[in-house]
Amino acid sequence: MQDKGRCIGSKPLYTLKDFKSASEEPSHLVVLVHGLHGSSRDFLFLEKSLLEQDETGSLVIFRPSVNEGKTTDGICKGGSRLAEAVRAFCPKYPSLRSISFVGFSLGGLYVRYALFLLMDQCSPEKSLICGLNPRNILLVASPNLGVSGFGPFRYFPRVLQVAVVTFLGETIRELFLLDRKKFDGYVPLLWAMTEEAFIAALAKFPRRFLFANVRYDVEVPYGTAALQPSIRHVLNSPAQAESSLAVKQTSNMCMWRRYLERSSGSSSVPFSLGRYLPTKYVMKLEELMAFRLRSLDWYLFEVDFGSFLPPVHDSIVAVSRNSFFERMFRKGKEAVEIISYLIVNEETIA
Repeated sequence: MQDKGRCIGSKPLYTLKDFKSASEEPSHLVVLVHGLHGSSRDFLFLEKSLLEQDETGSLVIFRPSVNEGKTTDGICKGGSRLAEAVRAFCPKYPSLRSISFVGFSLGGLYVRYALFLLMDQCSPEKSLICGLNPRNILLVASPNLGVSGFGPFRYFPRVLQVAVVTFLGETIRELFLLDRKKFDGYVPLLWAMTEEAFIAALAKFPRRFLFANVRYDVEVPYGTAALQPSIRHVLNSPAQAESSLAVKQTSNMCMWRRYLERSSGSSSVPFSLGRYLPTKYVMKLEELMAFRLRSLDWYLFEVDFGSFLPPVHDSIVAVSRNSFFERMFRKGKEAVEIISYLIVNEETIA
């Protein structure tokens, strides 16, 4: 049987000599980015699925490990390390022409920050990312709007959030919108990451996908992953929109797909320079961040595993860093196969 694709990570599944008979030179780089306290090995099953579906040998899989053990020092630092890792890796394959990103959980925020740094702003061809044509971006169970207003976190009084987060590192402060970064004024980083320059980086990708657990995801509830700030619980499935299309329904999971309508109107907000935002203002900020991000086209994939256990947050990418995790999260393999299909296949989504 002919081997397909290439991978770079903790340990390659294949060696270079296995690809001399591949049908074409590797042209498509796929970067898989892990989340909080994660590992590049979390994506071993996703990597395997991608290589199995890649019939032409065009894929190069890159699982950066630069953020392993460092995920609490802030999104800026993690995103910067990711950008440098991608810059260093691309020259290893001169035949590369396009690039896709999969960001899982916090990894989705790393990707969004790294894209801002990787934009070829000085190049005559300004549509490129790190010298390559943007192709797909997938944000999987990613806290795009932070977490303080969603799921169990929204029941924490703001004063308690401030007290607890103070001891948990810069990343958690950013996810709770308690930080202040100097962009256009002193603002929370996640708010700054919905400014025009960051949106422009996302806009370069012709295919943008969100994946969200519809219920039971305590770490990244549906509303923040799906850019739906009005849905803040974790127990009940949101009502399916008329435009939703069933993608897969099995004993392990159900999945629906729908197109998110673009937002229109003004997203301006008079920003308070107070040290901590009151809860009501945080909710308004989340709505405005969603508004800005939804100025772009997104396809939303809603996943329902039907139960709390095993934890659905890690199931959605079938975390497989070791044999124990692989068995625990195996019911997510069907979701991962759909993620792989979207990356490998280019046909238009209706």
